Amino acid sequence: MSILETDDGYIGYGGTEDPSNIGQMLLFFKIDKEGEEVIWKPFGENYHSYYFGNVGGAMVKTSDGNFALAYHAANSSGIAYSTLLKLDNNLDTIWKKNYSTDNLW
Repeated sequence: MSILETDDGYIGYGGTEDPSNIGQMLLFFKIDKEGEEVIWKPFGENYHSYYFGNVGGAMVKTSDGNFALAYHAANSSGIAYSTLLKLDNNLDTIWKKNYSTDNLW
């Protein structure tokens, strides 16, 4: 889990198990200064497992006022990849880039 302070509250993410048992999801949230929920958005693809940093701190605020997040994922076939994800202040995806070891060889 990671959380960052913003001008109007806090933004962060954590991981959750999908209740339909088809994988894990990332859960993005935005809360106000009093801790009240503003936005709550699950993110992920079916049959994927997400590894979002055991220590936290994988989310940063970017110079343009948006947010970037790094995570590692694996699909049900065991194919793993790393991802950079950029979100706006409403937790909507601006872009997502996957990187795999296939690109290294």
